[in-house]
Amino acid sequence: SIYEGFGPAVFREALSEGDSVLEKMRSCAAIILEHIDYHGVCGFDFRADASGNVWFLECNPRFTGGICVQASAGLNLPLTLYRLMSKECVKKSE
Repeated sequence: SIYEGFGPAVFREALSEGDSVLEKMRSCAAIILEHIDYHGVCGFDFRADASGNVWFLECNPRFTGGICVQASAGLNLPLTLYRLMSKECVKKSE
């Protein structure tokens, strides 16, 4: 799904599982987080072109303004994080 609007982001696109661009972004984020030994909420910004090239822009240790995109897709990240921290069972669909 695509979100276009005003505020923290002008354009965002939700990528599907298995998308090669998504996998490149995840790989880059994992390398960075492992290198700095970070565990917690973290937002990454990337840019990708039509050829599938991915560029890392920045990383912020907080929920980002794009949380509305995840919420519109049915993912409640603050609640999921709370449940994980409380050692509650979290289903993959949550």
